[in-house]
Amino acid sequence: MLGISQGGAIAAAYTARHPGRVSRLVMYGAYARGRAKRGDSADELEAMVTLTRAGWGRDDPAYRQMFTSRFMPGATIEQMGWFNDLQRISTSGDNAAAVLSEISQIDVLPILNRIQTPTLVLHARGDVQVPFEQGRQLAGLIPGARFVALEGNNHLLLESEPAWQVALKEVRAFLVLSMLRLNEVSSRLVPPQIAIGVFAGGMLAFIGKTAHLASADLVVFAPALG
Repeated sequence: MLGISQGGAIAAAYTARHPGRVSRLVMYGAYARGRAKRGDSADELEAMVTLTRAGWGRDDPAYRQMFTSRFMPGATIEQMGWFNDLQRISTSGDNAAAVLSEISQIDVLPILNRIQTPTLVLHARGDVQVPFEQGRQLAGLIPGARFVALEGNNHLLLESEPAWQVALKEVRAFLVLSMLRLNEVSSRLVPPQIAIGVFAGGMLAFIGKTAHLASADLVVFAPALG
Protein backbone atom coordinates (compact mmCIF):
# COMPACT_ATOMS: atom_id res chain seq x y z
CA MET A 1 0.00 0.00 0.00
CA LEU A 2 1.27 3.46 -0.91
CA GLY A 3 0.27 6.60 0.99
CA ILE A 4 1.41 10.07 -0.08
CA SER A 5 0.90 13.23 1.99
CA GLN A 6 -2.38 12.84 3.97
CA GLY A 7 -2.75 9.54 2.15
CA GLY A 8 -0.12 8.22 4.55
CA ALA A 9 -2.49 8.54 7.50
CA ILE A 10 -5.26 6.86 5.51
CA ALA A 11 -2.93 4.03 4.50
CA ALA A 12 -1.73 3.64 8.11
CA ALA A 13 -5.31 3.44 9.42
CA TYR A 14 -6.28 0.87 6.80
CA THR A 15 -3.20 -1.24 7.52
CA ALA A 16 -3.77 -1.14 11.28
CA ARG A 17 -7.40 -2.22 10.86
CA HIS A 18 -6.85 -4.81 8.11
CA PRO A 19 -3.34 -6.24 8.65
CA GLY A 20 -4.06 -9.39 6.64
CA ARG A 21 -4.83 -7.37 3.52
CA VAL A 22 -1.59 -5.40 3.31
CA SER A 23 1.78 -7.06 2.79
CA ARG A 24 3.91 -3.90 2.53
CA LEU A 25 3.37 -0.25 3.40
CA VAL A 26 5.20 2.69 1.81
CA MET A 27 4.62 6.31 2.84
CA TYR A 28 6.09 9.45 1.33
CA GLY A 29 5.77 13.02 2.62
CA ALA A 30 3.21 11.76 5.14
CA TYR A 31 2.06 12.68 8.61
CA ALA A 32 0.00 11.20 11.45
CA ARG A 33 -1.71 14.38 12.64
CA GLY A 34 -3.36 17.17 10.65
CA ARG A 35 -2.49 20.81 11.22
CA ALA A 36 -5.28 21.42 13.72
CA LYS A 37 -4.16 18.42 15.77
CA ARG A 38 -0.52 19.53 15.62
CA GLY A 39 -1.35 22.82 17.31
CA ASP A 40 -0.97 25.07 14.26
CA SER A 41 -2.65 28.47 14.38
CA ALA A 42 -6.44 28.11 14.17
CA ASP A 43 -6.72 31.62 12.69
CA GLU A 44 -4.22 30.81 9.96
CA LEU A 45 -6.00 27.58 9.09
CA GLU A 46 -9.39 29.31 8.97
CA ALA A 47 -7.97 32.03 6.71
CA MET A 48 -6.52 29.42 4.37
CA VAL A 49 -9.85 27.58 4.15
CA THR A 50 -11.68 30.84 3.40
CA LEU A 51 -9.17 31.85 0.72
CA THR A 52 -9.34 28.38 -0.82
CA ARG A 53 -13.12 28.56 -1.13
CA ALA A 54 -12.92 32.00 -2.77
CA GLY A 55 -9.84 31.68 -4.95
CA TRP A 56 -9.42 28.04 -5.97
CA GLY A 57 -11.59 28.03 -9.09
CA ARG A 58 -10.52 31.39 -10.54
CA ASP A 59 -8.82 31.60 -13.92
CA ASP A 60 -6.10 33.68 -12.28
CA PRO A 61 -3.73 31.06 -10.75
CA ALA A 62 -2.32 33.44 -8.11
CA TYR A 63 -3.97 31.68 -5.17
CA ARG A 64 -3.29 28.13 -6.38
CA GLN A 65 0.33 29.14 -6.96
CA MET A 66 0.69 29.35 -3.17
CA PHE A 67 0.00 25.62 -2.93
CA THR A 68 2.17 24.86 -5.95
CA SER A 69 5.14 26.73 -4.47
CA ARG A 70 4.82 24.73 -1.26
CA PHE A 71 4.39 21.40 -3.02
CA MET A 72 7.14 21.84 -5.63
CA PRO A 73 9.44 24.79 -4.91
CA GLY A 74 12.03 23.26 -7.23
CA ALA A 75 9.67 22.90 -10.19
CA THR A 76 10.15 24.64 -13.53
CA ILE A 77 7.73 27.35 -14.70
CA GLU A 78 6.12 24.80 -17.02
CA GLN A 79 5.67 22.25 -14.24
CA MET A 80 4.18 24.88 -11.93
CA GLY A 81 1.74 25.95 -14.65
CA TRP A 82 0.67 22.34 -15.15
CA PHE A 83 0.09 21.82 -11.43
CA ASN A 84 -1.84 25.10 -11.14
CA ASP A 85 -4.17 23.91 -13.92
CA LEU A 86 -4.47 20.43 -12.40
CA GLN A 87 -5.70 21.90 -9.13
CA ARG A 88 -8.35 24.05 -10.84
CA ILE A 89 -9.82 21.27 -12.98
CA SER A 90 -9.61 18.58 -10.27
CA THR A 91 -12.21 20.01 -7.90
CA SER A 92 -14.26 23.06 -6.96
CA GLY A 93 -13.28 25.74 -4.47
CA ASP A 94 -15.97 24.59 -2.04
CA ASN A 95 -14.80 21.01 -2.17
CA ALA A 96 -11.12 21.96 -1.87
CA ALA A 97 -11.95 24.06 1.21
CA ALA A 98 -13.94 21.19 2.74
CA VAL A 99 -11.08 18.75 2.15
CA LEU A 100 -8.54 21.17 3.63
CA SER A 101 -10.68 21.59 6.74
CA GLU A 102 -11.30 17.85 7.12
CA ILE A 103 -7.70 16.68 6.74
CA SER A 104 -6.56 19.19 9.36
CA GLN A 105 -8.39 16.98 11.89
CA ILE A 106 -6.60 13.74 10.97
CA ASP A 107 -5.07 11.88 13.92
CA VAL A 108 -3.84 8.29 13.60
CA LEU A 109 -1.12 8.63 16.21
CA PRO A 110 -2.83 6.28 18.73
CA ILE A 111 -2.99 3.34 16.29
CA LEU A 112 0.46 3.45 14.70
CA ASN A 113 1.87 0.94 17.19
CA ARG A 114 -0.68 -1.61 15.96
CA ILE A 115 0.92 -1.77 12.51
CA GLN A 116 2.92 -4.98 12.11
CA THR A 117 3.31 -4.76 8.33
CA PRO A 118 6.82 -4.06 6.95
CA THR A 119 6.90 -0.29 6.47
CA LEU A 120 9.07 2.20 4.60
CA VAL A 121 8.75 5.93 5.27
CA LEU A 122 10.44 8.51 3.01
CA HIS A 123 10.48 12.27 3.60
CA ALA A 124 12.34 15.24 2.11
CA ARG A 125 14.38 17.18 4.66
CA GLY A 126 13.26 20.56 3.34
CA ASP A 127 9.59 19.70 2.77
CA VAL A 128 7.67 22.95 3.33
CA GLN A 129 4.17 21.49 3.08
CA VAL A 130 4.68 18.69 5.61
CA PRO A 131 7.57 19.21 8.07
CA PHE A 132 10.35 16.63 8.04
CA GLU A 133 9.76 15.76 11.70
CA GLN A 134 6.29 14.52 10.83
CA GLY A 135 7.78 11.76 8.70
CA ARG A 136 10.34 10.92 11.35
CA GLN A 137 7.55 10.69 13.93
CA LEU A 138 5.58 8.28 11.73
CA ALA A 139 8.53 5.94 11.32
CA GLY A 140 9.43 6.14 14.99
CA LEU A 141 5.98 5.01 16.13
CA ILE A 142 5.49 2.15 13.65
CA PRO A 143 7.28 -0.98 14.94
CA GLY A 144 10.25 -1.88 12.76
CA ALA A 145 9.64 0.85 10.19
CA ARG A 146 12.58 2.05 8.07
CA PHE A 147 12.97 5.81 7.68
CA VAL A 148 14.76 7.36 4.71
CA ALA A 149 15.61 11.07 4.67
CA LEU A 150 15.71 12.50 1.16
CA GLU A 151 17.81 15.54 0.32
CA GLY A 152 15.49 18.10 -1.21
CA ASN A 153 12.67 20.58 -0.64
CA ASN A 154 9.87 19.16 -2.77
CA HIS A 155 6.75 17.68 -1.20
CA LEU A 156 6.17 16.06 -4.59
CA LEU A 157 9.26 14.40 -6.00
CA LEU A 158 10.44 15.58 -9.41
CA GLU A 159 12.20 13.19 -11.74
CA SER A 160 14.93 15.75 -12.34
CA GLU A 161 16.10 15.90 -8.70
CA PRO A 162 18.68 13.53 -7.16
CA ALA A 163 16.20 12.42 -4.47
CA TRP A 164 14.09 10.77 -7.19
CA GLN A 165 16.67 8.09 -7.90
CA VAL A 166 17.31 7.56 -4.19
CA ALA A 167 13.58 7.07 -3.59
CA LEU A 168 13.26 4.62 -6.48
CA LYS A 169 16.22 2.61 -5.23
CA GLU A 170 14.89 2.49 -1.67
CA VAL A 171 11.35 1.50 -2.67
CA ARG A 172 12.53 -1.17 -5.09
CA ALA A 173 14.90 -2.67 -2.53
CA PHE A 174 12.18 -2.61 0.13
CA LEU A 175 9.60 -4.30 -2.09
CA VAL A 176 12.00 -6.97 -3.35
CA LEU A 177 13.15 -7.79 0.18
CA SER A 178 9.56 -7.92 1.39
CA MET A 179 8.59 -10.21 -1.49
CA LEU A 180 11.41 -12.60 -0.62
CA ARG A 181 10.20 -12.73 2.97
CA LEU A 182 6.66 -13.16 1.73
CA ASN A 183 7.63 -16.20 -0.30
CA GLU A 184 8.76 -17.90 2.88
CA VAL A 185 5.22 -17.78 4.25
CA SER A 186 3.30 -17.81 0.97
CA SER A 187 1.39 -20.93 1.91
CA ARG A 188 -0.37 -18.93 4.62
CA LEU A 189 -1.36 -16.03 2.39
CA VAL A 190 -4.74 -15.73 0.72
CA PRO A 191 -5.77 -13.40 -2.11
CA PRO A 192 -3.51 -10.94 -3.90
CA GLN A 193 -2.76 -7.71 -2.12
CA ILE A 194 -4.23 -4.33 -2.98
CA ALA A 195 -1.95 -1.34 -3.43
CA ILE A 196 -3.64 2.00 -2.83
CA GLY A 197 -1.89 5.22 -3.78
CA VAL A 198 -3.43 8.46 -2.58
CA PHE A 199 -2.12 10.69 -5.34
CA ALA A 200 -1.07 14.27 -4.76
CA GLY A 201 -0.04 15.09 -8.33
CA GLY A 202 3.42 14.68 -9.87
CA MET A 203 4.06 11.21 -8.38
CA LEU A 204 2.31 9.17 -11.06
CA ALA A 205 5.51 8.19 -12.82
CA PHE A 206 7.13 7.29 -9.50
CA ILE A 207 4.23 4.98 -8.67
CA GLY A 208 4.29 3.48 -12.15
CA LYS A 209 7.98 2.65 -11.86
CA THR A 210 7.59 0.86 -8.56
CA ALA A 211 4.04 -0.46 -8.21
CA HIS A 212 4.63 -3.38 -10.59
CA LEU A 213 7.00 -4.84 -8.00
CA ALA A 214 4.21 -4.95 -5.44
CA SER A 215 2.16 -7.60 -7.26
CA ALA A 216 -0.76 -5.20 -7.00
CA ASP A 217 -4.13 -5.91 -8.57
CA LEU A 218 -5.48 -2.42 -8.04
CA VAL A 219 -4.05 1.07 -7.76
CA VAL A 220 -6.44 3.84 -6.73
CA PHE A 221 -5.61 7.56 -6.98
CA ALA A 222 -7.29 10.53 -5.30
CA PRO A 223 -6.37 14.24 -5.25
CA ALA A 224 -4.61 15.59 -2.18
CA LEU A 225 -3.98 18.96 -0.55
CA GLY A 226 -1.34 17.81 1.93
